[in-house]
Amino acid sequence: MGKCSSLSNYYAHLLHALRANLTTALSIHAQIIKTNTPLTPFLTSNLINLYATSSLFNQAHHLLNTAPSLNPASWSTLIAAHARNAQPFEALHLFQRMLRHHPSRPSQQLIASLAHACASHSLLFPGFQIHGLSIKLGFHCMPFSGCALVDMYAKCGCALESHKVFDEMPERDEASWGGLICGYARNGRPMEAMGVFVEMVRVGVSMNAFSLSSVLRACAEAALYEPGRAMHALAVAIGLEQEAFVGCALVDMYGKCGDIDDARLIFDFIPNPNLASWNAMIMAYAHQGSAEPVFRLFGRMKELGLALDEVTLLGVLKSCTNAGLADEGLCVLDAMQHGLYGVRPGVCHYTCVVGALGHAGRFEEHAWPTRTWSWACMLVRKFYLLITTMMLHM
Repeated sequence: MGKCSSLSNYYAHLLHALRANLTTALSIHAQIIKTNTPLTPFLTSNLINLYATSSLFNQAHHLLNTAPSLNPASWSTLIAAHARNAQPFEALHLFQRMLRHHPSRPSQQLIASLAHACASHSLLFPGFQIHGLSIKLGFHCMPFSGCALVDMYAKCGCALESHKVFDEMPERDEASWGGLICGYARNGRPMEAMGVFVEMVRVGVSMNAFSLSSVLRACAEAALYEPGRAMHALAVAIGLEQEAFVGCALVDMYGKCGDIDDARLIFDFIPNPNLASWNAMIMAYAHQGSAEPVFRLFGRMKELGLALDEVTLLGVLKSCTNAGLADEGLCVLDAMQHGLYGVRPGVCHYTCVVGALGHAGRFEEHAWPTRTWSWACMLVRKFYLLITTMMLHM
């Protein structure tokens, strides 16, 4: 028995050390099965962690359902993985099962994972319940879980509740300050975001890329050009200008403030622009009605093999709307409908093309490719035609 336990512990430690190498770790699991090594709770927890962190959830759940014995860490690992992958319903359901099978005291890390799970889909009511549980357990004031609750309320649109949780935390780190700033910026309250940032600097909390990009987002949403330039100077002074988050936020801020030249200058100096940076630059041009540079950037993204998303295509279609390029917009929409970009068109994409057709004065029924448009998008079309007719008769 002692020998089997030692072998189980050996494999558990080996899996933990090699968890980043999935192929090797899978061969170790195969060896565990081949040698009929007992699945102790410690070994099971490490196997679940291996599959969960690799997003192999079917295998992780199979282990959870068939293992002879489990510890709370096994459940917590899988719940945290679902939360990281924005799968809140799976995480919450698993937590309910855990309480039935292992009614032990949840850890602060588990409460934080559940709060992040609720935040990913703005699930306010379950978020309230998680907050209530954290108060009962005494975790709501602790940095790790407290910061997750601040983020959860912010993403649920409850900026004041987020600030209440923040105020109850005796110790606040950069992450909690940044989360509060981001919450106000996300909820369209730029002046409050700026105020929190000023207070953070006043009390001597060091800023990071997250907090700086959040306050830049606030400047962008309210088109606060001079404060935005001051934040840019601060980013240069502390060496954060070329950080991915900050660079993207600067492009967005200058673009929304109408300074397209500085937006492009920042973009060109980002060492390896991520998708968000490309999207911010495309949107900046689109708002200005500059379709030609948008299509150049769009073409460059395709040449580099970058994955496009809904925002990328929305920016391209917005540029067509603002520049009155109806045919180009229809071509992009047709490509989306045929799956060429891996993004299916939504109502916002159809609305842009409707706008482009309207700007081009193409109000006739035959100008609209009705056979390929969904009912929701046809409703947009009808509404646009109605508004246009009313305007013509005013």
